[in-house]
Amino acid sequence: AVGAVEAINASTWDTELESFSSRGPTNDGRVKPDICGPDGVTNYTYSPYFWGTSASAPHIAGAAALILSRFPYFTADDLEAKLFVDSVDMGDTGKDNLYGHGRLEMSLSIMPRNPLCEGQKNPVNMAEHIPEFSWTFSNQSAYRIIVTTSYPMISSGIGDAWDSTKVLSCMDAVKGGIPFSGNCTYYWKVRCWDVSGTTSAYCLEQTFSIINSTPYAPANTTSWFLTEIELDTLVFTWDFSDPDYLDPQLGYQVLVSSLTSELDSDTGGLWDSGKVISPDTTEISYGGTALEFGTSYYWKVRTWDVKNVTGPYCSNQIFETTNRPTEFTGVALSTYSIMWTWQDNCKKDEEYFVCMGTVTVSGEFGLPNNTTSWIEGVTPETKLEDNTRYTRRVKLETVDPPKYSASDSRYTLANMPTGLAVQDYTDHQVALKWNPEGGSCFGVARATVSASGIYVWLSTGTPPGGGADTTYVDNAAVFANTTYWYLIKGYNGDGIDTSTTTPVMVVTDSDITAPEPPAVEIRNPEGQAGVKTGDLIMVTGESDGNEPELSIYNIRIWDQTDYELYNRSTGNGGDVFNEDISIDWYSGEIDGVVEIIRDVKSKHRLATALRVEVVLLDEDNGFTGGENYTTNSILLLGENVELHVYIPYADGKLAINPIKGDLATICFEVVEEGPVEVGVYTITGECVKSLVRRDNEYYQSSGRYLVTWDGKNDFMGGREVASGIYLVYCNIGGERIIKKVAVVKED
Repeated sequence: AVGAVEAINASTWDTELESFSSRGPTNDGRVKPDICGPDGVTNYTYSPYFWGTSASAPHIAGAAALILSRFPYFTADDLEAKLFVDSVDMGDTGKDNLYGHGRLEMSLSIMPRNPLCEGQKNPVNMAEHIPEFSWTFSNQSAYRIIVTTSYPMISSGIGDAWDSTKVLSCMDAVKGGIPFSGNCTYYWKVRCWDVSGTTSAYCLEQTFSIINSTPYAPANTTSWFLTEIELDTLVFTWDFSDPDYLDPQLGYQVLVSSLTSELDSDTGGLWDSGKVISPDTTEISYGGTALEFGTSYYWKVRTWDVKNVTGPYCSNQIFETTNRPTEFTGVALSTYSIMWTWQDNCKKDEEYFVCMGTVTVSGEFGLPNNTTSWIEGVTPETKLEDNTRYTRRVKLETVDPPKYSASDSRYTLANMPTGLAVQDYTDHQVALKWNPEGGSCFGVARATVSASGIYVWLSTGTPPGGGADTTYVDNAAVFANTTYWYLIKGYNGDGIDTSTTTPVMVVTDSDITAPEPPAVEIRNPEGQAGVKTGDLIMVTGESDGNEPELSIYNIRIWDQTDYELYNRSTGNGGDVFNEDISIDWYSGEIDGVVEIIRDVKSKHRLATALRVEVVLLDEDNGFTGGENYTTNSILLLGENVELHVYIPYADGKLAINPIKGDLATICFEVVEEGPVEVGVYTITGECVKSLVRRDNEYYQSSGRYLVTWDGKNDFMGGREVASGIYLVYCNIGGERIIKKVAVVKED
């Protein structure tokens, strides 16, 4: 079909379409006309003007005849392509229903003929994603192919999908350089260079389309827990893969089940994500029913491509909730043994091994999966060296790969110092010496009442007051003609002390007689039974006026377990306590306060009482030392505290020994009146000993209470339980707390 464009005026030849020119589309939807020719021309028959498509069609026919005279080998398709390629586009870009390919323009330049894709003319829904392009061109020396998804782009000579650029080759059939996506129409054309270097025009724009392919099953599927001990951090990852080049993922569906049969029927009994529209393929969070430790689970995933085509599920995948042991730590029990404990996070029938690096030290056979402790060094063959550092970790063996806990290092206890003796003494100092027996550092204590009286620690095993020296000179407040008793305590490399030595006694020279100390009183704030945050602990006293000059030597505060909270001389606890105490040197009057300037409970949650010690120093008579005057007082903390269970173990150890009569003391506080239940259970939840029953009204009132456990059960009047880890369970008004207690039976 030919349209008509008025040519009577050269200035309107590019724009004016005759009103009577044929217009498309056809009844079956085809774009018409194909090309426009001129009318309004003068010829021999019609003068002055020849109008209508009757004038346009002969011009198109004449142009075709001229082309055939130049290229007599052209086929009808070649001729048509040459007319369309040379035409000047008018109206909308590309072929349209007004101008077709445009108005006629004559050119006798050469161009590639018979362009084909996969051997076809404008093929549709090909399966090949990297098609072959072919054409015919004489004496070819190079070619250039451009491919795009936009007609305006192909008309402009831009190949945004693929541009081969100029390729020096005489080949007239080449494969596309990249895979092309399915479900998309592409435009392409080719131009060539002959052996003389002359460039041809591009051939007429051609089209092809590729059928959209189904996505492949997801590949490289993995699952893991972002935090191993938290089962709700499970995530899934996969790779999306599609035969259609550059097709992205439109969505996914994940199924999770505990049964493979359920998964085989495409059912996610624990979680079915449904179709999720998202391109994400990494760390997809699990959102189903809560998982359990020690269980095998199965999952699979399928995807949709950007054309919303559903891909197949991947094969069933498996993951297990077997978890590595945590909270691994060691406790020195003696000079030759250490107890290692850990948290069991595996409910399957697995085995544990305690290791030095990767070398097992707990024996050839594994420990049962419910074991949470093991004592190293209990047999003569496995005894450890005293005051020696050992590093261990625990391994869950039968999973692949094995799972290790974090490592922990502990020193065995040091041997007790021996040979404590008085090396020398005068009226104001005492020199001691002893044998270290392998200890890292030592502490020195002194008593003035009796060998079994109250000892004051002069050094605590921390340099410079303590240290590794095996001699000590006591010249701090040593008085003449006075009897003193001394003890030495050894510490291992972790700063854990051993038992003290047998006291040694000395009586200093009698050059000077010490005066009587003043009475010092430590009391609560006026009208209060105890102290709380911000309160002042009152310190007062007065001598008889003949007292030597005094000064504050030290102030120390402990909790009810003798754990040091404040020490003026070392600076320990300075962020919790402050003190301002003055002494009038002339009258001997003592006046001042110890202020609790911070919340004690926020720093020391288990503290329920305070013991305060004020140590005075006599600086009179030119002595280099003087006399220590001490006093003690128990002050209860008055504020409410959080619920807690406190278990101080016998002899400062982290385990009790029922054979020796050790007791574990459980301290709890009832803030509001209500039922209370306290008991000891195995780690599997079996009740061992009921310490406080819910119907016991004595423990239901507000206050603090202490109960003890002797390491025995409720069976037949009480039998000693086996060595291991037990749980102390405390339920106060519906709030529950669980603490661990270790039992080690040794003769």
